[in-house]
Amino acid sequence: MLNAIIAPVIVFAIIVIVHEGGHFFMAKLTGMKVDEFAVGFGPKIVSFRKGETLYSLRAIPLGGYNKIAGMNRDDLDDPRAFRQRPTWAKLLVIAGGALFNILLAFFIFTAIFFINGIHTFKDIPVAGSVLEESSAARAGIKAGDKIISINEEKVERWEDIGRIVSDKAGRVLSVVIDSEGVKKTVTVIPKDNGE
Repeated sequence: MLNAIIAPVIVFAIIVIVHEGGHFFMAKLTGMKVDEFAVGFGPKIVSFRKGETLYSLRAIPLGGYNKIAGMNRDDLDDPRAFRQRPTWAKLLVIAGGALFNILLAFFIFTAIFFINGIHTFKDIPVAGSVLEESSAARAGIKAGDKIISINEEKVERWEDIGRIVSDKAGRVLSVVIDSEGVKKTVTVIPKDNGE
């Protein structure tokens, strides 16, 4: 029960830190003055100052913010204030949060693919499943059977099957299969819907 509450809060906190970190990074990159970088809202739990910026962790972990000079009509005379900076710099700061969230998603998916690998469909002509009452089922083809040829035309990839039978609805086809290591020849009459 406790994990069901704590896990989402931690995930949300990571997203907030990355998002606000994007705004913070772009503000610093473009020469703006950041008075405070806060994770959470409400009263401060802990804080420390490094350079001109106060870093704080607050009691309610459902958000965060950057206090950038000049955003709320304070320090408007400071040349490093948000309102004094060029438009391109303001746009970078505003877009920084979303950009960093996109980068976070990219790195998460890259890590998942790196750890688990990329699973792709193997283009081999093996029946994954066979529908009951289909032409293939009536012919005795089962899941796991490999299609070797249809009407003496060699089948090397799954898409070859569709190409070979596409215009042969209602015709008798001779299909050679490998079923558990035993080659068999079966007769299939495909329907209009390809079954």
